Amino acid sequence: MVHLLLLQGRSMDATRGSAQSSPSATVHPLVVESSPRKHLRSRERGQITGVRSKALTLYAKARTVAEVPSRFTTVYDPMHLDLIQSLRRRTWPRTAGAVLAVLTSTALGCGRVDAERSAPIRAEVASRTDAFATRQAVLIPSSVEPEDTLKIRRQFGDSLSFAQVVKLYHLPGKLLVMDRLLNYHLSTVDLSDGSLQHFGRDGDGPREFREPYSASFHGDLEEVWVYDFRTNRFTLLDLSGPEPVFRRTLPAPSGVRLLDPVLSTSLVSNALSGAGTLVIGQPDRQTGHRLIDLGLPFDSAAHPAYVARRLLNRTFMSPSPDHGRFAVVHQFANRIDIVSRDGIHLVTGSGPRQANPSYRMQRDRFFWNDDNISLYTGVAASERHVYVLYCGCRFAEEQAMRRVHIFDWEGRFVREIAFDRNVFALAVAPDDSMLFGFVEEPHPQIVEWEIPLAIRTGTEE
Repeated sequence: MVHLLLLQGRSMDATRGSAQSSPSATVHPLVVESSPRKHLRSRERGQITGVRSKALTLYAKARTVAEVPSRFTTVYDPMHLDLIQSLRRRTWPRTAGAVLAVLTSTALGCGRVDAERSAPIRAEVASRTDAFATRQAVLIPSSVEPEDTLKIRRQFGDSLSFAQVVKLYHLPGKLLVMDRLLNYHLSTVDLSDGSLQHFGRDGDGPREFREPYSASFHGDLEEVWVYDFRTNRFTLLDLSGPEPVFRRTLPAPSGVRLLDPVLSTSLVSNALSGAGTLVIGQPDRQTGHRLIDLGLPFDSAAHPAYVARRLLNRTFMSPSPDHGRFAVVHQFANRIDIVSRDGIHLVTGSGPRQANPSYRMQRDRFFWNDDNISLYTGVAASERHVYVLYCGCRFAEEQAMRRVHIFDWEGRFVREIAFDRNVFALAVAPDDSMLFGFVEEPHPQIVEWEIPLAIRTGTEE
């Protein structure tokens, strides 16, 4: 289901970004069924003119985009805020009202009290080993392009198979795909014959999902914990047979919002927080978790506004195949942290290119500036390496995620490689043989690339 907001009111001055709507202007929620087939037919008719990896925009008969309520400024993913602000500045063809279509599920943090603000967990500074090190990569000029551009080896799915994939995971012989827009949010791709299986329909029931956002493997890798950001719960799936089996559900911890949680003998997750980086605790408990501060790149001294720290310190996390170490990369800071499953800070590294976080606060509301540059937007890890999806794109520009920065587990930068098109989700085989990604060109599909031999054999190190 795609959730739309119909904003009724008078016009907005696109230059100032301020609304002139009447005090009586109201926000009416609409729910519109959007199957892949309907979605593509709408695109062909021109009703839907753009599909980005983070939001769906519907252009209807509209004069301007009315003021977006202030609660939208605390969305969990800065990319959503980018879209909202770009819509806020833009003027559409004349009509009597305005339609803003965004994925407004509670995964965006819209319209409800955030768990972290209502019941905060006190952060503690991460401990470090005596061997802790900081590794600084040599910066590459922005004009220098990567040496290698990978060519697609295989493609999976037709034009109706996927819509908006947010995460990919490599399992033995298959891929697990999480799609935000499809009525069935989960899919598996058989890597032997390319066949697809869709399951996990939209809903709040025990076998249903609203916003599946991450997964972690349990036991022999055939059992998978799927985390639903919107319902804030885990679902255990058995994918060993011809049909997925739903084992049980488990509520996620209260007091903090998780992003990429991993469940095994303990719970480890990066947090959506302006106070700490990681959450660690027992997987079967909702309370008693620790919030670990790895040293926030954007602290309260330089950034007193909590919403600013929350967005600026956005991270992505991926475990090693054995769940012994975790790589945490920052979206708006040139930084990668390697931590143990106990939350011990092992090493900090950096990549060869720089971010440029740029924002402003106006009347306690957060806005990105046009010169804001985000850095990392995803991560996947193998036994030897950490593959980080690099954007390096300005707020005012089209996002171009066509590069991957490769690090080893000691935080050292190894190599930069490129794709021939934008990639919006990334997975890697544990043995460094293949990379997998979600692309939108020429249509939404999963693709496979072969990793260069020098990286697989370690000769680059």
